[in-house]
Order: sequence, then structure tokens, then C-alpha cells
Amino acid sequence: MTPALLTRILDRLESLEDPLLCWGVVDGGFSTDELSKVISDELTASHEWDLGADDIIEAMTTQALLVHDSSSSPARWRTRNGETIRLVARLRQTFLGQPWQSGTNLISDFRYARRPRFYPKRDHPWTAAIEGAAGPVDAYRNVVEVMTQRDGKHDLLGGFQVRATRHILTALQSQTTTATVVGAGTGSGKTNAFYLPAFSYLAGITNPSAWTRALAVYPRTELLKDQLDTAFAHSCRLDDLWKRSIGRSMTIGALYGSTPTNAKNVRLPYRGWGRRAHGMASPQMRCPGDGFAQCGGELVWPNEDIDAGVERLVCGTCRRSFGQDQVVLTRQSMQSSPPDLLFVTTEMLNRGLSDLNLTRPLGIDVPVSKKPRMMLLDEIHTYDGTTGAQAAMVLRRWHHSVQAPIAFVGLSATLSNPIRHMADLTGVDDELVTSITPEAEELEYEGAEYLLALRSDPTSGASVLSSTIQAAMLLPRTQDEPATRISSGVYGTKAFVFTDDLDVTNRLFSYLLDAEGQRYAFGKTKSFKPPLASLRSNANGGDVTQQRRAGQLWDLPIAIGHKFATLGDGLRVSRTTSQDAGVTADSQLIVATASLEVGFDDPDVGVVLQHKAPRGVAAFLQRKGRAGRKRTMRPYTVVVLSDYGRDRATYESWDTLFDPVLPDLVLPIRNRAVLRMQATIAMVDWLTTQLRQQGIPRTTIGWTALGQKPAESFAKPGRETQLKAVEILNEALRDPDRQRSLRTWVQNALGLSDAEASEVLWHPPRPLLLQAIPTLRRRLQHNWGVADVTRVHEFRDLMGGNPLPDFFPMNLFSELALPEAFVSIPPQSDRDTERELQPMGLGQMLREYAPGRVSRRFATRNLEHRHWIPVPIGIAEPVLELTTILPLFGIEEPCTIDIDGVPTTTTVVRPDRVLLELPPKTVKDSSNATMQWRSQFIETGTGLIIRVPRADPVGRLIKDARFFLHAQNAHVNVHRAAVSADATLNLEDGSEQRVRSRFALHGEPAAMGSTFDVDGLRIRVDLPADIAVPDDLMPGLRSAWFKHVLLNDGELLSFLNSFRIDWLHQCLEAMLLTTAVRDQITLAEAYTSIHDSFDDKLEETLDAMFRASSVIESESAVLSRMGARLKEALKNPAIASRLDALAPQYWSPEPTAFNRWLRERTLSTLGHATLAAARQICPEHDPESVIVDIEPGYDSDGRPRVGEIWLSESSIGGGGFIEALGARVRPDPRRLLRLILRATQPSTYELVDGHLQRVIDLTTTDGTWSGLVNDFRTAPDQASRIEALGRIRDGLRRSGIYGAEQSVVSSLASRVLRPGSTPATDLALSTVTTEWKAEERRLGVEIPPRTWAYLMRDRVDLDPGLVLAGGGGERQRMDAVQSMLWPRGWQLRAEQLNAWNPFAENPPAAPDLLRSLATAGDPPLPLTGDFRVRVRQALARTGSTQVLATPGQAGELADLLVDVSVEPVVTEYLNVYPRVVEIDHRANGDVVVALELAEVSA
Repeated sequence: MTPALLTRILDRLESLEDPLLCWGVVDGGFSTDELSKVISDELTASHEWDLGADDIIEAMTTQALLVHDSSSSPARWRTRNGETIRLVARLRQTFLGQPWQSGTNLISDFRYARRPRFYPKRDHPWTAAIEGAAGPVDAYRNVVEVMTQRDGKHDLLGGFQVRATRHILTALQSQTTTATVVGAGTGSGKTNAFYLPAFSYLAGITNPSAWTRALAVYPRTELLKDQLDTAFAHSCRLDDLWKRSIGRSMTIGALYGSTPTNAKNVRLPYRGWGRRAHGMASPQMRCPGDGFAQCGGELVWPNEDIDAGVERLVCGTCRRSFGQDQVVLTRQSMQSSPPDLLFVTTEMLNRGLSDLNLTRPLGIDVPVSKKPRMMLLDEIHTYDGTTGAQAAMVLRRWHHSVQAPIAFVGLSATLSNPIRHMADLTGVDDELVTSITPEAEELEYEGAEYLLALRSDPTSGASVLSSTIQAAMLLPRTQDEPATRISSGVYGTKAFVFTDDLDVTNRLFSYLLDAEGQRYAFGKTKSFKPPLASLRSNANGGDVTQQRRAGQLWDLPIAIGHKFATLGDGLRVSRTTSQDAGVTADSQLIVATASLEVGFDDPDVGVVLQHKAPRGVAAFLQRKGRAGRKRTMRPYTVVVLSDYGRDRATYESWDTLFDPVLPDLVLPIRNRAVLRMQATIAMVDWLTTQLRQQGIPRTTIGWTALGQKPAESFAKPGRETQLKAVEILNEALRDPDRQRSLRTWVQNALGLSDAEASEVLWHPPRPLLLQAIPTLRRRLQHNWGVADVTRVHEFRDLMGGNPLPDFFPMNLFSELALPEAFVSIPPQSDRDTERELQPMGLGQMLREYAPGRVSRRFATRNLEHRHWIPVPIGIAEPVLELTTILPLFGIEEPCTIDIDGVPTTTTVVRPDRVLLELPPKTVKDSSNATMQWRSQFIETGTGLIIRVPRADPVGRLIKDARFFLHAQNAHVNVHRAAVSADATLNLEDGSEQRVRSRFALHGEPAAMGSTFDVDGLRIRVDLPADIAVPDDLMPGLRSAWFKHVLLNDGELLSFLNSFRIDWLHQCLEAMLLTTAVRDQITLAEAYTSIHDSFDDKLEETLDAMFRASSVIESESAVLSRMGARLKEALKNPAIASRLDALAPQYWSPEPTAFNRWLRERTLSTLGHATLAAARQICPEHDPESVIVDIEPGYDSDGRPRVGEIWLSESSIGGGGFIEALGARVRPDPRRLLRLILRATQPSTYELVDGHLQRVIDLTTTDGTWSGLVNDFRTAPDQASRIEALGRIRDGLRRSGIYGAEQSVVSSLASRVLRPGSTPATDLALSTVTTEWKAEERRLGVEIPPRTWAYLMRDRVDLDPGLVLAGGGGERQRMDAVQSMLWPRGWQLRAEQLNAWNPFAENPPAAPDLLRSLATAGDPPLPLTGDFRVRVRQALARTGSTQVLATPGQAGELADLLVDVSVEPVVTEYLNVYPRVVEIDHRANGDVVVALELAEVSA
């Protein structure tokens, strides 16, 4: 009985479970007879004649691959995965001392997919890797032979590994800088595609002297440490070979924050080495054993060796020792005897270029024969946006300092643009970059992965964090118990939980420890109570049938071998963030942020759990790849989502979550803000080299010497160094030769053109010679003094060791976000007496610590601590005296802002230091607050005008547009002022208090904030007085308007917070729609019908639509906390009366207010579409730094900025985006307008909506299409399914369905072609969607998918097309229908154009509304009649036009395009040829082509 046989049978059993699980049915299972038959059939197909079904059942039960459920009648069997999903779907929030029945259901719904995993085939012998390689082939052969050995045999290699090894070895023989990208998926072996040629090359160098031959650069510390383990094991494996060929061992070293300066420095706490009884434990690596069988023990530097200055690590497990002949531990030793292979972070490389202690290990100022020859860049897909551009400039600076040819090797997940990305990252020309990836025919399928999206029950009263906690308690226990590993590698032993916020991470870590019955203090945990999981352990015996049936008895973890019944049985929980030292090896549950998402290879991780919607596709794919590093493993990816905002959109488009499209990576290496920052850092590099020539101490660290007060022991030489730097800087300002030297250095180091070099040296913002150097000179000469009216305060201008914090950030991946504030938190232990100071960007700080908001962001060492800016409890509108919470602050210029509807000149206080306190225990963690911001924009000049063509569809809406730039001495001053903070305090007694805090300075009204001098774009818009709305847009607009009216009603907001009002809106909308559709009446009649029965209708709506079905039917009658609060609100006569007044707005909006709202949404759409267009025009810049403001307050004369849109940068002095945009838009404004219109084109969701409806109609009416779909459903294997899917894709194109193909195919596979679907499914789906849209037309509003699914709950005629268990009920029918529907509606259209403004809540975009305004009266020309003449006339008159071709007019369209390409258009002065500027594929198959004459501007 082989593992492969058991896995094959497990695949078969899971494939039979999938149809029910995909439809949300979790209580299915196999009878014993059914199970035996399936297994017997598989044994027969596998020619296993000596085994019986009972043998397999026994083996799979022993490994917990099968579990028996005795609570059902008859009893049934499930796979481990089937039971895992059942338990997840039944999660409840339960507490010790309470009966399990009282637990609140946490999961209202889920989406599930199981996919086969694929890997590159390993079918090449090890000798193939060096065939045809140039160089010392014998040395190469010896290395590859040893590195591929395993258990007396040799590993086979993948084709891409062979190609990469040969190519890199060949490239190393040339004297040219080259770059190679090796791209492959997680667990494919791409790291070996570097190690094989790298170690082979190193072994071929016979010179035994010490120098750094190769560097490996990593974006994050955890990734470096993980890969260092692997490399160290390889070097130990090759130890005998090295000694024979070179006469010594290979040396390896790691250079990052934990690398001590010298031996005794290792004991300093900030180095991160763990204190042990006999020495200091290394945070860098674990014991590699002999390299073949890794020990994994802790490596300790013995105390006696530390005291003697001897660098040696000893394993605490196997007692092996590793001396300086194998591993170099300190920076001092690296400088005197560099390692052969150096591991370094990009951050350390950035700072190390100006550190005289690190010149030799980095290959700087060494003989030509002893320079590094190769550099590994791991996980290059993480280098994206401006932070990626920063890293690219660091690599250029290093390469410039080394002055030698380098073979760069980049490893990456599959990229869509690998050559371009690698060229941008390294500065190597495109033609010298080679991309190596596995070919399609080199892939093979093996095993499976499980994908789960969980929707947290919004009516439970529990937070989504509670759902994540319960899932994190369960999922590691469905994996193997680490000591026994009974599945033999089919499942892992630990789980990673990812969040995107430090506050949430710290909360989650604290809550999970408590849930596991543990406390945490100073890096150690202690059990003090049984884990919450003990409630599911049946410790007391008795009849537990109902508990087991409800999923509240965890038999599966018990069968696996987990213990969780008593004190001390909790999971081992740890945390890894930027605030922690690293991963604890024996943890079963690790809470992490982005620090672990890249390349951390722990082979035991079987689960990745994501809390809330991931922020980006690339980051989510990285996190997903942390699980299932072994090919035999079947990993889980689970995403826990709320039912609100972005989470809801993510859940409704769950298919794109599981099958995302990775966007092209953009590396903005010409971003002016990046170039200015890096030019300043390069100036520091240059200054350090100049100082070295003047005999400064050889231990000088450039940043420290120029950015800190010299330490006492180094005071005199340190100050002398600073004064020498002043002399050099003086000469740089006056001496042409020094200036030329600086310019040459900066230009060559960053690869700048002459124009770029002049710009960063001389032109604002932050020019090197006019600002950066004078500022550094002043600070050094006057000891960072700040003058006031009485004296100069020395060292007050210091900030964290950065010589120029206002010109470049301390950390490479940080933004230049000024001003900066410090938060002061209470001591975290009794041993600490001083408050801790933590730096934060000002805007971030005011969001994180709005008065009344409780945060655990800085609760790093004491998890009991929480922090807030206190607000008085029991006072609704307190006034906070700012001098009591701000020990240090500045006064900005006053600004005119809106306060209570009146323009008021207000004092703005800039917080420099903020006192945080510990909130009382009566205040819960969930207490939240938001600042109420106001803004004022003040122009400092007239600005640069854009000449907008008025004949353009968008241009005719724009009255004036102009840029305000520092480069033109006409920037804009942006005042951001928080006038109050709105807090909702949740108290332990279950009550809540709403507090609006206002601010005062010395008793006078004030605001908190700052003033930013930035670059900006101002657009003045002239919209029609009355906006005409096409009939087809009104349903979505009415639905959006009704939500807007409720959420912004002052009277409702005086009783309820916006979150409650949002839920009130959802429930009221659902009640109205269900009544109107069920009784076939109007919405007005429906409101009259439900008016007197709000209570009953509310309870029914919440129970039926928002709560998951329960096994215990009686529990469905229990009203949740959310329902109770809404019910209480509806009993309030004032609220009920207000709803009576507002409800008619749903079906009959008040014209004046509705038109005003349409105008605001149109402005918001135009603003966000302009940002989207700017992103297209300047792809090298980071759009996240640009803020969109709509009608922001008052101008300098106190007049409201009506009809104004502003795009402004957040970087003081300008970040380069707006400046670059101005340079490209002013010569060609039509391009901007064209891209604005393009940004409003139908989104992927809109296209999918139309395309899917067409496909569904075709499958029920067209025999060809029904055959294509049936071929896919009946495909016997994966290869056949892929072939059938290819035919479906061809069918889409033949049917005229273009655009969003990836998303259409994904939605088809997930909704129409899912396991268990039949032709009856197609008919049911066609019926559901056709009736859905008909009712929307009748009522004149949109019906959300969930509401429509609820309305289908009693449609038994749909049952043949649905997968329902046991005949099914109304709830199961509703769930099944909802799982088939795809996301659509006004909210998704609004999300298409959305950019976060931290200082204002802009109205949601309405791209379809702007589209209708822009094209009103000017529709595309149809290809009928004398269309050729009309097209030419339109082009001659206005310079642009659009033509529309139906699917059957492809030939006419082609002829037209050929005609205008060969015969010019005759204008008044010129004969010119038009260009095609846009092709738009519409959902109905029509094609719209936009033509333009670049020379004509009307």
C-alpha cells in the first residue's frame, strides 16, 4: 500500500464530495457500502489485487484521512477535508462556563474550490545541468553531483533548472554585466536554479584568499534568514569538496540588523540574539547538520568564545560546532576577512554603501581580481511601485561603487513582463536580460489545494475578528499534530494568519493567546486556563449527538491526535511582525503581517488564513504560497471576510479572489521623487568617499557620523569628521571641480541623463545643491541647532540618526512623509520608568489615535496594554484642551474652514508629540473614532494653463485646468485640519456611548493638523444645471440615492452611528423589495404594507437573509444582538417618523436634492477618472501619493470652491507625479481627456455581467453551446477539461464576446461549470437572471443578488438545476441560488474608480453617469449609409470621432480603417491621417473605435 495509492483514492473521494461542498452543503457523506464500492473500483483500476476496501479504509482512518460521523442516521464517512469544511461552516463564538447551545453562529456563508496543483516535471539527470557549460567543468560537475545527492541517489532536475544552470555558468565566463530571471511557482525549485550555478562557479575559483565572491540580496529579513539556512546547509554539504579543491571551507555570512559589530556587541538587546545559560543563541540560522540531514537545532555562541573574541557557533542538539572558517558572524570580521557568499538585505545595502566598516564585504575599494562576480535578487516581484524603484536605485549605486561586471540573477513567481522588470531593477539593457521559465509541456499535476472564502455573519453581533479567531483555533487542529504527523506529509502541522495592520495583528495575537488559555509577557507564554477549544472536546462524556451534529464536537482534531481538553493543551501561538525578532520554530499558529509573505519556506505550513480582504493581488499570491511547500501536501487558503465594503465586493467576486490576474509590475525608476531622494543618499555616499581620502577613522559609518551627536568615546574624532564634512560641502557649493565631481558621481551612480542630473541638482523641490547640501552643512556646522528669539538650542534638529530626514526616509521602504510626530506611550513593564517614543507620520497618527479610538499598535511587549487619547465617558460633546495631550506642538498658519456650516478662521495646531494613555477596563477594544477633517487650498501663483479642446466630449465639461508646481514657483498650500473626533465607545456592560470631541488651545477653539506645500492640478468644471439621466441608469441611481439619504440624514445620525444606519438601510431595502416582488406591487405600496409590522419583518429578514442555516432549527428564532439593536431603534417614534419622511426618496427622489447629489457624484467621477488617466500617462510614478479632493472648502477670499476638482500630492515640496503629468499633458491635452473617458468605460464586472448573461442564454438555446458546456462537464480528466475549456474560449470569440476574457472564463467555471452542474442548472440560472432583470425594470431600482436569492427560496421548480441535500429546504435553495449569481450593481460600478482620501469622504463615482454626459448628443457613428463621408467630415470638423460596428460588420470596419490609413483627411490647412486611439468592446458584442487627428484641436 503506497502513499501514491492512498492519495489517488483520496482525490477520488474528494471529487465526489466537491459537488455538495461547492454548493454550500456540508452535511453530506458516504455510506459504508458506497465508500467501499468507490475504493474497490479505484483498486481495480489501479490493478491492486492484493488489497481490499477494508484495508484502505483502515489505513486512511489511521491517518485521519477519513473520519466516521455517528451523529447522522444512517452514519456516514467524510474525508478530512469534508469534515474540516463542515466544522468551519459551523463555527460559533463560545466561552468557558457557557453551554455550547448559547454560542453565536459566526459564518453566514462560504465559497469553496478544490484545485489540482501543478509543478515542473523533474525528468533530467543531474549531468544535464553542465552539458555544454563553459569554464572549469570538472569543478562544476563535482558540485552538482554532491548538491543533488539524496539517500544514495541523485535528484532529477527540471528542464528550467537545467537551462538556468547552463545559461548562468556561461554568462559568468564573459566580462559583461548580464541579468537572468528565473520565474516559477511556489515550491518548484527555482532557488536551486541559482544555487547550482552559484556554488559551481564558486568552487571553480581556486584562489583561497578571502573576498566576497557573490552576494544574495533580500527584501525582508525573515526571507534572508530562511534562505540562509538553505545556503548554509549546501555549504556544509560541499565542505569536503571545498577543502580538497581550495584547501579550506567555504565561508558564508549574513549582514543585516542582527549582525553584531564585534563579539561583545552580540549581547546588546537590539541585536536580537537570545540570551541562554551558556551563551547567545543565533537569530540568523539553525544547525545544518552535515548538510545532507539537517539537524535544525539551536546554534549558540558560547560565552567563553564571546569573551575571547572567537567566532564559533555550537549546536545545542547535535553539538556540532561551526567556526569562522565556515561562518562569519560579525561586521568586524567581515571587513577583515569577507565571506565567500554574503547575504544582505536591501536596507543594509542602502546604508552600507556609506559605511567604511563594510567596504570589503560589499566589494568596494578592493582589487579588480577580488570583486564580486554575481548577485542573487530573490523574490523580485516584490519590488514594485516607488519602493521597488528605491531598491533599483540602490542596486545601481552599489554597481557603480563596485565598478565591475556583475551577473545578476533574479528569482520570481511568474511575471507577465520579466525582462522589462529585471532590466528596470538592475539597470541592465533589455537585450542582456534572459528569462527562463518552465514550458507548458514541462508541467505536471499532482495533489490538490483547498480554497475557502468565509463570510462572517453580520447579524451575530460578533466582529469579523471573532470569526478569524475561531477559524484560527480550528484550522491548525485539522492539520497533523507535530509529534505524530499521522498523514505522512499529506497535511501540514502549522498555520499562518495574515493581517494588514499592526493594531489588528497585536489584537489578534493577544486574543488568540487568551483563547488558547495563555498569557504573554516579555517573550514567554504561560498557561492559566483551559483553551476555548476544550468546549468541543467531550471531556465529560454523555450523549453528544446534538453537539456533534451541530459541529460543536471536534472529533476530527481528536482523531488526528490533538489534545485540547485541559490546562496547558493550547496551541503554541507566536507573532512575527516588523516589531518582532522572528518566527518561533515550534509554533503551530503564527500571526504575521507582510514580514512573512515573501519566500519564507517553512515546509510544515499547511494553512494560510487571511483576515479580511487582501490589499493587493501580488501580496495575496505570496501569502498563499507560504502553505504547501512540499509537493505531497494539500494546503488550505482561507479568507475571512466581513459583509461590508471591500470585503463584500471581494466575497461576491470570490472566483477572481481564487483565480486572480496578476497585473504588470510597474517600477517607476524615473520617478522624480525617488531620484531626488536617491540623489541625496548618493551625495552622502560621495561625501563619505571624500572624507575617507582625508584620513577620517576607518570605522566611520556615514549616516551615523553625519546624523548623530558623536558618542562620548568618539566625541573628538567624530566632531572632527563633521567639520571636515562641512569643508567639503562648502567646496561643493563654491568650487567647480568639487561640484563636477559630485555631479559625475550622482549621475553615474543613478544612471541619470544630463537633464535629470541638472534637475535633481538645481531645480525644486528639494534640489541637491540649493537645499540638501546647504541644510546638511548648516546642521553639521551648528550642531543641529534651532534658534528662537532668545538663543540657539543645539541638537534639537536631530531626528533618529538620519542626516537629512526631510530629504530621504530613514528606511528604504518608507515614504518621505513629513511632518512626523512622536507618540509617547506608558512604560510596558514595572522595570521601565521612562515613556516610550514611537515615530509616526502625522496623518497616520491622527487616524490611528483619533480621541476615543483604542489601539494595540504599540502593545509589543505587554499584551495587556492598549492605548488611546482619552475622552471623558458620559459627556457627549467634550472640549479637549490640546495642551493636556500635546507636550510638544507647533502653530501653523490659520486657515478658513467650514465649522457648523459657517466659514471660520481657525488656529491649526501641529502635534509634534502626543501623550497616549491606557484606557479603563470598562472601555472595550472595539471602541472606534474618526477625525472630522476640513481642508483649504491656497494657490501661490497663477499656475500653468492646459488648453482644453472644447469640442472634446470631456473637454466641453471643463471650464479651466491648470497645474501649480514648485518647479514654476507656483505651488499650492494645502491646510488639513481636524476640527473634531467622532467616537463610539463600546463598554463592557454592553452599552455604547457616542462622543464628539472638539479641540481647544488655551481655551480657544482650535483644530489639529498641518500645512503642506505641494504640487497640484486644479480642474474647474461646468456641468449642466440639470443633469439628464438616461432611463437605463435610473434604477442604480435610485438605489444609491436611497442609501445616501439615510446615511447622511442628520436626525438619524443623532440616534444611530453610520454602521447601524447602513444595516438599517439594508434591512429596509430588503423588506421593501421582497414585499414588492412577492405581492407584485409598487415600492410605495410595499412600504405601506410593511409599515405597521417593522418588528416582525425585521426579524424575518435578518433571520432569512443574513444568518446561516443551523442544524438546530429552534436556534434560528433567536434574534441576534444586531437585530435586537435595530429592533430597538425601530421602536423609537422619532426614528420611525423619520423613516416615513425619507422612504419615498427610494422610488421618487426629490428633484433638487437628487440633482445636486448627481452633480457631486459626477465631479467625483471626473476627479477619480483624471487620476486613473494620470496613472496611465505617468506609469513610472506612484498614484498612491496623489489625493483627489472634490470642492475642498474655501479659497483665499473665503469663497466656496464650487465645481472644483483638485489632484494634489502628499509629499511636501512635490513628489514629481504632478510635475511629470504637467510636462506630458500640456503638449497633448487630448490624450488626458481620452484616457479620462476610457477610465469610465464598462468595468470587468459590467462586462462579465453582460457576457455571462449571453452565454447562459446561448447554453439554453444553442445546440453548439450546450455541447461545449456538456463536453467540459463530462471530461474524464484534467487534460480533457483543459482541452474542453479551450474550445469554450474559442466559442466566446466566435460569439462576439470580447473583453475581460479571463474573468468571464473564471466566472463560467466557478458558477456555470462547477462540479454537480447539469443542463438543468443552465435552465435554472437563465430563469433566475431573466426574471431578476425584469423585476428591476418594473420597480425602477436595482435588486441586490442576496435579496433576489431570498425571493427564489420557495421556487421548487428550480430544484432540478440545484444541488440540494435531502430534498432541500428554503434556506438551502436560497444559498444555492445565491452561489450561482455574480456581482453586479451600482456599488461595483462605483468601486471601479476609487481612490482613498484620508481627509475627506468623496462621493462614490458614477462612471456610467459621466459616460452618458460626455457622449450626450454625440453618439458613435453607425456603419450605415455614407458612413465613410460622415467619418471624414467629423474628423475634419472636430479632430475626433467614434464609429460603431455590430458583430456582423467586422468587414466594413476593417475596410474603413484601411481607407483612412491610406487616404488623408482634408482639413482647413492640412491633409492628415487619423490614428486609432481606442477600441471598446461592449457587452453586447458591438465594437466602438475612436479615431483622432493629433494635429487638429478644436
